[in-house]
Amino acid sequence: MAKRKITKTMSRTVPELDMAIEVSNAMDIRDITMIENRCKRFAVSNEKNSYEIFAVTEYEQQKDSNDLLVLVRFKFMAHNSKNENLALLEAVYLVFYASKAEKPFTDKHYTCFAEYCSVFHVWPYWREFVQRSIASLAMPPLTLPVYKFGSKLPKEQGLIQEKQIESKGISKK
Repeated sequence: MAKRKITKTMSRTVPELDMAIEVSNAMDIRDITMIENRCKRFAVSNEKNSYEIFAVTEYEQQKDSNDLLVLVRFKFMAHNSKNENLALLEAVYLVFYASKAEKPFTDKHYTCFAEYCSVFHVWPYWREFVQRSIASLAMPPLTLPVYKFGSKLPKEQGLIQEKQIESKGISKK
């Protein structure tokens, strides 16, 4: 279905990763649950196709325990060479983290943790969902690449209201 070339992910800063790792050292995953999904096939194409994946995260820190809830929203869009939509897959995962921290981290720490660590934690579930859904939609087989820690997926306007859309990320073209 797609070419096997992966473009380099958006650049990252060491302080962001350091903040994510600092929070990660204080958290234990308690649960990962898919709470919503959607699959839609528009057409099938026999030519070389491409796809894009977007991710948006939201978090809520529990005041009484410092535990953390993170929502990870994924969107997969497959296109043909004319940039016509072939398929759309979306899924939302809720991740519950139990905190060992004595005091809460800053909002920036939690944002970095959600964007780097939570996406990394949920990726295997998303990857399996995409593979299974593509097969169920009777489309050519597809296996997403392994997600590399420290990568950051772009955000997409349809997932969150933002003025600027980051344009780099895991993309197969």
